[in-house]
Formats: sequence, structure tokens, C-alpha cells
Amino acid sequence: MIPKQVMKALAPLTDPESTRYALGAVFIERRNGEPCAVATDGRKLLAVSWQEPNPDDSATHAAHVGMNAETVPSYSALIARKDAAHAFKVSKRVLKARPLTRFLVVDETGTNGTIPIGCFDGETAQRTEPRQIEGRFPAVSDAIPIRKKTGCISVVLNAQYLVAILKSLDSAVYNGEGFTENNRVTITLDEKKPAESPVTVYAECDGVSANGVIMPISPKQSQFAK
Repeated sequence: MIPKQVMKALAPLTDPESTRYALGAVFIERRNGEPCAVATDGRKLLAVSWQEPNPDDSATHAAHVGMNAETVPSYSALIARKDAAHAFKVSKRVLKARPLTRFLVVDETGTNGTIPIGCFDGETAQRTEPRQIEGRFPAVSDAIPIRKKTGCISVVLNAQYLVAILKSLDSAVYNGEGFTENNRVTITLDEKKPAESPVTVYAECDGVSANGVIMPISPKQSQFAK
């Protein structure tokens, strides 16, 4: 079972033009039995984990689309970008009164080279069976830095505010021409009082610069390890 928004978020982060299969696909796996999905284009990477519904609810939800909700501890699969995007498009409808409609069913027991994916929105059952991409995905743990308990600054920000600032900065300094690599952002924290001080986001591109400021959510939720 995978939340629909996870598939929606990961698909755009892949590189469909790459000749490396791993960069053009969404990777789903279980690490120590826990679900995780990853996408990367070789320059940026996003790894997402989530809590699944209890087994009984998962089985009931999967039954609506004629699928198996059994989990496989060592399960892994590579789904092409277009197939990952399609899986979300056929399952957009989410009912607040039915939390399970937030999830796609992934049949981990499939053995015929396809990845059965289904959804049920309370009225209609849909399913798709994209071909699994053969190959090995790079070890995600090697790409994500492990932050030590000491010597790190950690501050809690509102995700929507951060996204809004980054989008606005991009619009302000980038004119849509030339290489996007020239559009760079610098994030600065106050090392002495990171949980109480504004976080500044500076962007510049082709002679145009802009500053954005975001306040931490709460000093109690931010941590600074000395």
C-alpha cells in the first residue's frame, strides 16, 4: 500500500531522458519490512516512507480491486516514470470519509514481470499492471547524509512557506532563458540562535538577486546540537 500523493510527488523527480534506467523510474522497496519509495534524476533525490493501514484494512481495500495485500519483506520494484504518473492519474479521487482511498494497492506477490497497482475510491475499482524495469537501484543509504548528533543545526520550518519562498525567488530572479543551473539559492541560519532567528534564503541569477525570510515554527520544535 502506497499513499497516492507519494507517487505523485516522486514521478516528476525522475529523468525520462536519461539512458540510465534507475534515473527514469520510481523505486519501491521494503527496508526491514518498512515501505519506502525513492526517485532521483542524478542531481536531486527524494526518499519517502510512510505508515501503512493495519493488515485487515489493507486486505479489505485490496479485495475491492481483486488484489493481494500481503507484504513481502524483501520486496522491491522499479516503475517507469510514465507508469508511476499514470497510476496516480487513474486514482485521483480521495474521500475524506474513507481514509483508505488515499492509498494505492501494490501487489507485492506478482511474479510475471508486472507490478499490479490498483485503487478503489468507494465506488469504482481500477487497476493497471505496468512492466517492471529490470535492474538494480543504487543504495539509497549511500546517497543520504547521516547527520551526527553533534555539530549540526536543525530548525523546523513550515513546508508550504519554504516552497512558496523558493518558487517566488525562482520567479523573481530567473527570466526563463539560459541554463537553470545559473539559478542558485543560499540558505543561511543563525548558528547561535537558530530556533529563534529568521532563516534567510538568498537567490541570484544573471545579475538579479533576491532575499527571502522564513521564521521557524516554534523554538520548542527546533533543535540545535552543540
